[in-house]
Amino acid sequence: MLRLSKFFLKRGFISWLILALLLASLFQALIPQERSDDSLHLIRRLNGLFLLLVASLSLVSLALALKRLWSRERRPPHPLGKKVLLEPSFNGSLVPLRNKLESLGYVFTAEGQEWLLFERHRIGRWGTFVFHLGLFLVVLSFIYRGMWGARGYLQIMEGERLERIKDRHWLVKETGLLISRFEPNFGLALLSCNVRYQDGELFDINSRLRLLGKLRKEMETSLRGPLRYQGFRLYQAPDFGFVTTLYLRDQKGEFISAHYFLDPPSRPGEGFVGGGDFPGRDYSLNIKFYPNLFDQQALDPAWPGIYIQVQRAGELLFEGRLFFSQTISLGDERLTFGRLAYWTGLVVTSHQGEGVFFAGLLAAVLGAILVYFLPPRRIFLVLDANQALWVFLWSPYPGRFFPQEEDFLISEFRKVLANQNGR
Repeated sequence: MLRLSKFFLKRGFISWLILALLLASLFQALIPQERSDDSLHLIRRLNGLFLLLVASLSLVSLALALKRLWSRERRPPHPLGKKVLLEPSFNGSLVPLRNKLESLGYVFTAEGQEWLLFERHRIGRWGTFVFHLGLFLVVLSFIYRGMWGARGYLQIMEGERLERIKDRHWLVKETGLLISRFEPNFGLALLSCNVRYQDGELFDINSRLRLLGKLRKEMETSLRGPLRYQGFRLYQAPDFGFVTTLYLRDQKGEFISAHYFLDPPSRPGEGFVGGGDFPGRDYSLNIKFYPNLFDQQALDPAWPGIYIQVQRAGELLFEGRLFFSQTISLGDERLTFGRLAYWTGLVVTSHQGEGVFFAGLLAAVLGAILVYFLPPRRIFLVLDANQALWVFLWSPYPGRFFPQEEDFLISEFRKVLANQNGR
């Protein structure tokens, strides 16, 4: 048990724990917000891992702080810098020298039975503070997201109108531990969707939205960045497809309509596929849509049409090609391909803590620059086995200590020793 506790309190283990925490934070930040279901499941798993790492690091830090509190004496660091003999035979106390250095602005950082370590570099000390503050803000941003954040993915077709986005509208959602339902205080309507291709590949999707909140306005989405509205962010997902609307006319002349959301093909030329049951009837439909039936590689809906298979109770009623606005007979009923529209995916996020994250990241980088490029000056007071008192002066600057400061410190040390010895 003792060996296990020592392992968890080792600097290497703590360093790996901090690195894992930062990597988990970075991975969460790099996951595209506009992605749909796969990204949401990944974020949910990373949230659990992140909170576990935070709890582990907190426990280890608490144990390490208690250990240092109970054990004041530490192993001396290896002395560096210019070595100066202060007293060949020293029998006094190091306390007056410590008081003198502290009065000159040096900070006492560590001690042993026969050594003292002091540091001074106000910029470096502030750098340490800024660095740790930045890390704290980064961690805090993801704790905030894990507790109160929400993110949902929905599909909407051209002409569809949602007066208020309800929890049931999300195909996939991810919420924080303290959030059970995600219902933004606004609705939306998709006025139009423009899909643009370049060199045969998807280039951009522009959705013209009417946002139905306290401030009603029309905005256009893009894959290049989100929309901001009433504290929420709306991302254009790189998901789109076609919606085929079929109208069924029964014997009484009444029409029943059904919308079929068709998924895009995995490869060009394979068609948009979908289907399902027809509401209120026992028909089962399999649909494959092509924007151009005469050129199945084409992406623009110039000659739209579908290959459709209609079954009822396992009996095949129709199988063949159906152009836009064309009608087929299903016994006493008529089925018409009457409308074509785009559908697209939208991601809505709330309380993601992006501002706190980027502020923390900036502070951590700035603090790291100050710490690692401007390390503090160090003074070691060491009493060797022969009772000789030495001082080591180390500075990161090329000239080490400035000569005037170096001479001043040595003279001040010797004055203190002279007063202590009564000379």
